[in-house]
Amino acid sequence: NKLPVKIPKVFEDYSTRRVLAMEFIEWRTLKSYYLEKMSPPNARKLFKDLIDFELYSYFFDGFFHADPHPANVLVSSSGSLGLIDAGIASEVLVSDRKKMARFVRATARDDLEDTIKTFLEMVRTPLLEMLAEAKRDYPQHWMRIQFTKNLFMRKIREELSSLLARWHKASREGGPVHEKSPMHKFMEFFQLAARAGIRMPQAGVLFARTFLSIDVGVLELAPDFDIPRSLVEFFDKFDGEFIKLEQTPDEIPPHLRQDLEGEETEILKMLDEELKTLDRELLTERVSGMMESLE
Repeated sequence: NKLPVKIPKVFEDYSTRRVLAMEFIEWRTLKSYYLEKMSPPNARKLFKDLIDFELYSYFFDGFFHADPHPANVLVSSSGSLGLIDAGIASEVLVSDRKKMARFVRATARDDLEDTIKTFLEMVRTPLLEMLAEAKRDYPQHWMRIQFTKNLFMRKIREELSSLLARWHKASREGGPVHEKSPMHKFMEFFQLAARAGIRMPQAGVLFARTFLSIDVGVLELAPDFDIPRSLVEFFDKFDGEFIKLEQTPDEIPPHLRQDLEGEETEILKMLDEELKTLDRELLTERVSGMMESLE
């Protein structure tokens, strides 16, 4: 009820495991406007509703339509929004939703310090883990270790600062689609991560793939649509939901769940401990190799 979007009704009495019977919506697809290179009616509100719906579903519901390409987006004659074909949908963990929401909120507000902080919270950074371990086990080399960490953090800052500056400038003053597209920028984040040995979370990859389907089409049909401003307005409008998300506890690890039997709990606990042991052994091996190169 908070978001104006038409979803086809499912007729369960006529549906089976192989046949899904749904309401027919006689609207045009966004793809048809895209092919004709013409803007749909009430385009600005339509695109705002589409972005808000996907963000709300991802961040606050944790279950979202992961394939909103132009052929799956319907437009009524008055410019109302409809969505079909939820064949690709996904659930997102609370912990991943929190991290992604903080990161997107910071980038939209052009807050470099918060962007860096939330980016590092969202990703896995083996180098920083190795440096923290090395500082503890090799205190005699703390200056070299700290110098390496400072170089890494300076590179992250420079790259994120450049990406943010180019994105916001292009969105305000105009520029090519790839500069105004947040998901093109997100793909550049991925490239930055790969160069720095950073592991992007699966939820982040899915987020980028989903929204790349939206923003390029939006910017092609409405070149002056200001996506950063739209994102800021989204978080302002749903500030209460954001606070509620922040207060929601993260998921309970499988081996600590109360609804499992004793044997299941023991198996999951054993697997969890083995994974931690492997991670630890790998980290120790990498730290040893890194310290040899520093010496």
